[in-house]
Amino acid sequence: MSINRIYWIDYAKFIGIFLVVFGHTSIEDCVVDSIYSFHMPLFFFISGYLFSFEKYANYKTFAIHRFKQLIIPYLAFNVITYIFWLLIGRKYGADALIEISLFKPLIGIIYGNGNDHFLIHNVVLWFLPCLFVVESLFLLLFKNKNLHQASIILLGLIVSGYIYTNYVKINLPWGIETAIVALVFYGFSNVFKEGLRKILSLPKFLLISLSVLSLVAFFFTSTQNGRINMLGSDYNNYFLFYLLAFNGIFLVITISDLISSVFKRLLVVEFIASNTLFILGFHNLSFTIIKAFTVFVLKKPLVIFDHNTALGFLLSIVTIILLIPCIIIVNKYLPFITGKQPGRMKI
Repeated sequence: MSINRIYWIDYAKFIGIFLVVFGHTSIEDCVVDSIYSFHMPLFFFISGYLFSFEKYANYKTFAIHRFKQLIIPYLAFNVITYIFWLLIGRKYGADALIEISLFKPLIGIIYGNGNDHFLIHNVVLWFLPCLFVVESLFLLLFKNKNLHQASIILLGLIVSGYIYTNYVKINLPWGIETAIVALVFYGFSNVFKEGLRKILSLPKFLLISLSVLSLVAFFFTSTQNGRINMLGSDYNNYFLFYLLAFNGIFLVITISDLISSVFKRLLVVEFIASNTLFILGFHNLSFTIIKAFTVFVLKKPLVIFDHNTALGFLLSIVTIILLIPCIIIVNKYLPFITGKQPGRMKI
């Protein structure tokens, strides 16, 4: 463990990846809408907070490093889940009702955009090439920029995203159109990192008060903008999307900081936070296995999962638990699959 590890980030990633898994279960629409209002922006925000220009001498150094950490896992996850879909997944459930060429997902892997069933075998993988594009744009646009210049760029990105998502609407390779929107969260967290640190260093009673206010705002507003789908560039009210997403992010960060101040380092939280990439890539596969067990062994119909938030919560916990031994094995014997160096557990 690094002596510089930031505990609130572990808790925020832990909460974030659980919400990703939970949001992909068959739960009530209002719960999904609340989760989708901010859960992917949260990961872009955290990634931006952790980015350091000093780490990379030039773009080539960055590209090689992040290609190993993001694109190699993207390709590995795709190959594994595509084979599973080809042999089993496409024959059951909703996928069995969709007529699609066996080669379309292969094209989708290269194109790196999950719209229109191009990543039907594992649509959530859109996030990895999109994050690579976000980080590339951030390095190229924001390096050596002062606060004033960076703020102007962020404003320009907001306007550009609005124009593109409302008037162009073309699905670009590697989710470039989504990256323009996501870069606002990524850039904001990095540019205003010191401001966030000052907020988190406030007296605890003030931080608790801010967290409660954010929670109240989240409770009353998180569903007001309908279902958000960053992959499909579906933001409904574009500017309300940013407001609600930043509120959700702030809520998770303040709660995470408060929890970390009490519990400090928890190994289970650190482990899950360090392996969010694996959980992202394989939780849908774990869902399939659990549901198959439910149908063929327990003899229960899949309809029991429909709009069942309590069961979805339990399914999310079981899914992550089932992935833990897989994570340990991969980290030990095939760490390159998740972009890690041999013998290292962190990402």
